[in-house]
Amino acid sequence: MEGSLFEEHRYGGDSPEAVLQCAVAVACIDGEFASDERERVRKVYADICREMTFAYNAPDVSDEYAYISESTSETVLAMNDQEVKLAYIDHCGALISDADLRELTLIMSLRVAGADAELAGAESIALGHLAKSWKINLSDVLAPYV
Repeated sequence: MEGSLFEEHRYGGDSPEAVLQCAVAVACIDGEFASDERERVRKVYADICREMTFAYNAPDVSDEYAYISESTSETVLAMNDQEVKLAYIDHCGALISDADLRELTLIMSLRVAGADAELAGAESIALGHLAKSWKINLSDVLAPYV
């Protein structure tokens, strides 16, 4: 099912770009990508790169965040069915296999989705869905941030 619905992955597994793509998809699941959320993407990408220094000698914040922001938001916002949106989030989340990066993805998703000072019901459901698919207790991960 997945292969027929969505394009092949553009980014490598467990990469900063894969983490950011997942975060943007979660933020857009409510049917909008607010300007505050859009503005938060660059900072979140820089923070992801900084957190992933184990894989990068000198984290570099490239312009790739802008492409991820635009392409992912366009993809999710064009979807009308909530189940398809959740399947797309699963598709993005499939690139994240490292347990620590999965937790980082949930945290960064909350930061992007919550940038507009509101976590919509659909965004909350998407976070829970992603955590459940990874067998992570969402409240344990996000407790320090909410």
